[in-house]
Amino acid sequence: MLKHDHRQAQTMTGNTYLFMALYRAPVALIRCHRILVARIIASLMCGCLCAGGNAAETNVSSTSAQKTRVSSVHESTMLDRSHRYLSLQLDRFAAVIDNQFGGTTDSEERARSFLRLRAGHNWDQEDGNDSELRLRGKVRLPRTQERLNLVFSGDNNEELIETRDINNPAVTDQAKSAVDLQYSDQRGDRFEVDYRLGLRSKLKLRASGRYRYTPLNNGDSRIRLSEEPYWQDGRGFGLKTRAEFDHRLSQRQTIRWSNRFDFGESTDGVDWDSLLSHRRQIDDKRTLSVYIAATGQTRAAYLTTQYEIGMLYRKNIWRRWLFLEFEPAYQWRKDADTRERENAVNIDARIEILLSNE
Repeated sequence: MLKHDHRQAQTMTGNTYLFMALYRAPVALIRCHRILVARIIASLMCGCLCAGGNAAETNVSSTSAQKTRVSSVHESTMLDRSHRYLSLQLDRFAAVIDNQFGGTTDSEERARSFLRLRAGHNWDQEDGNDSELRLRGKVRLPRTQERLNLVFSGDNNEELIETRDINNPAVTDQAKSAVDLQYSDQRGDRFEVDYRLGLRSKLKLRASGRYRYTPLNNGDSRIRLSEEPYWQDGRGFGLKTRAEFDHRLSQRQTIRWSNRFDFGESTDGVDWDSLLSHRRQIDDKRTLSVYIAATGQTRAAYLTTQYEIGMLYRKNIWRRWLFLEFEPAYQWRKDADTRERENAVNIDARIEILLSNE
């Protein structure tokens, strides 16, 4: 009798967490996004002003006394103080969001987070200049028995992404301001099932479910497939399919083939992207990726709207949590009116800050 009551109580607790998450999600998402982005922008503006001065400090001669002094100087620079401030705000932010959903947990257990703040500038031969500030990553909430995660920009991958993401402009614009509450329902050795409720730009609601299956993962090769039915305010219902293949050529070289298909009420046929990349780790701080990509729609006149070839250079600079990226690309685009190909050069320069309390 007691065991039956205990199992029933566990089931009720799980259902209660899900109900509370869905009930409080819109308020929590709006509140957390405004607070965190505002604090990060203020700290980033202060910290990056002194980035150039930090490089000169590392050229001090290598005597033991001078090394100690340089280390203490590093700890007191504006850049380090700004990063510590951001990390502290991240801890507080994670705790506030975790407390929104109640429940009980061990006093030593706290909300865990892994976020990437990326500031970038883009120059396009046809469209000119553009800048962006983007937050990606997720916050794990232990009070919900590790089932709830707060996901920014649609990204729940904690690996350091060093190969170019598939870059369909319509999809990228939607993902830049995305924030989701993710509920992990089932998880096995080869599959995952989760549900998401979130907001996009202009506070448009989006709900989705995703099934991810990994039929092959032997250490050198991995195949991962996913299906995601969704509904989004302004776009209606749709289905997104992804297929990814990774293969390790050597200890420092890998190739990746990524494909995405999106079919919905607002799409012209099926929107699709395909990208093949080769990544090489030059040393512990530098990586170089070269890629070819294609984007299009399945309508007869727009089967392939863009071809692209480019490279992505990524380097860890000054601190272990600070990265610089440079990405030039050459694109062949099809004009929607004339249906003729146009050549264009596209260049991205980005700075990325890793924020984690783990």
